[in-house]
Amino acid sequence: MTNTMRKTTGMLAALLLLSGSTIGAFAAAEPAPYLRGDINRDGVVSVEDAQLALKAYTNLVAENPSGLNAVQFQAANVLQDSVLDVIDAQCILQYYVTNTVSQGSVSWDQLTGRDQLTVPDTGEELVIRAVTVAYPEAMIKQFVKRHPEYEGKIRMDVLLPDGGGWTSDEFEAFLANAKDTDLFMIDNFYLFNFLNNDDFSIPVSKLGFQESDFANMYAYTLEAGTSLNGELKALTNYASPSGFAYRTDLAEQYLGVKTPAEMQKLIGTWEDFDKAAKTVHDKTNGAVAFCDKYGGMPFAGSSGLTEPWFNEDNEIVIPEQMKRLAERYMSYTKNGYCCEGRIFSTEDWYDDVKNGALFGFFVPSWALPEYDEELNLMEELCGGKESSAYGKFNMVQGPAAYHWGGEYMLVSPQCDNKTLAYEFLRETMLDDDAMIAYAQETGNFINNSSAVKKLAASEEGYAALGGQKVLLLLDEIASACHTTKEYTPQDAEMVTSFAESVNSAILNDSSLDFFYQSFCATHEL
Repeated sequence: MTNTMRKTTGMLAALLLLSGSTIGAFAAAEPAPYLRGDINRDGVVSVEDAQLALKAYTNLVAENPSGLNAVQFQAANVLQDSVLDVIDAQCILQYYVTNTVSQGSVSWDQLTGRDQLTVPDTGEELVIRAVTVAYPEAMIKQFVKRHPEYEGKIRMDVLLPDGGGWTSDEFEAFLANAKDTDLFMIDNFYLFNFLNNDDFSIPVSKLGFQESDFANMYAYTLEAGTSLNGELKALTNYASPSGFAYRTDLAEQYLGVKTPAEMQKLIGTWEDFDKAAKTVHDKTNGAVAFCDKYGGMPFAGSSGLTEPWFNEDNEIVIPEQMKRLAERYMSYTKNGYCCEGRIFSTEDWYDDVKNGALFGFFVPSWALPEYDEELNLMEELCGGKESSAYGKFNMVQGPAAYHWGGEYMLVSPQCDNKTLAYEFLRETMLDDDAMIAYAQETGNFINNSSAVKKLAASEEGYAALGGQKVLLLLDEIASACHTTKEYTPQDAEMVTSFAESVNSAILNDSSLDFFYQSFCATHEL
């Protein structure tokens, strides 16, 4: 133990005596952006933060609530192990003493020992774990095809070989019980816990990657893969920009629109989208619904969300942007602007499409690839090749640039195959030629703007979209997308939970005010 650490440890008891009512949980009227160790969120790491961490620890030891909200807890847990203890308080105090009192310099990595973390190269095989085989299998197949010398040296282990439902806790246990994980994949919906816990993941820089390596990746995927502490830990080889598919014949008939560019200009904002919805409704006497509401609308409506779901007292606060979405849901349902069918799942959806009763719908890029005769989601959404609607759709961005879904790969602290892990990620995530080959084989929209532009030069177009070429459109959408920084594990599920709850409130003829109160009462950290 260093002399500074001994002095710091000796000061902890005194800190408890000082951490009385004179120390407020928050010093700033408007909390500063998240900063590691800054528990009171006044923009600096100070002795008050160490006091709050130690006080929270003593509360937990006494089996009482910590007294910290979700954002404070993340800031207090400087060891990033999801457990708040006395060592966290000690590190915060030492950080303050060294950098502020002594005018020295020490990093969090130095305090926590992370600066000494190295990835060995002693493993005999690269072990990749995932929930299902879908994405890792295709990546491994493509990699080994280009590098036959690695045949038999990459092993995949999945939680659900035959598919099925699962929870984040089940996958956490799956990883915790494994002792030889090098890389693992997780759905973006459950990324938070694995991204912000050093027991599960380490920065990709530990493999030798530099920031400049990711210049061609879409910014929103890098935002999603960056922990609260600013470390890039998760990468994805495909992006999921999404848009609005519309019937070209109905657009010309009711809106006078003849091209995708004209359509985008007509619905480029939510206000314009509302006007177009009313126009189609009025001109058809309600016979044609303008859009769907159960699938992509929540993702489009929450795009670019900047307000947090929980305030400094751990109370849920519905963001104003989400209230606008709820108002739109209520208005569209009341006025008959939207269909009641669910994309990908209900027969009335397909009936509306086939019968020309649905003008358009929000669609993810992963529904577009024409994989084979058995799996062609866009074809299904159009009602099949025999449907009169097939080939009569085009795609535009719509009222907001948004993304829908994603699978991310992270590096495990257990990784013992540094060279092969680096080469696998470099080729499957960054190499233009390899990613182009992957896109051509799988149909996935790759997370590489440079490679996408090369693919676009020879794009043939999508039959279900009347031959429309969409790669440059998707590149533009993906480039405009942003990921909302999540501060709690619950953040990711709030948008979909909110949308489903709004629909239930509509069915029960509840007012929006009553819905807001009920939603807040039933959702908490």
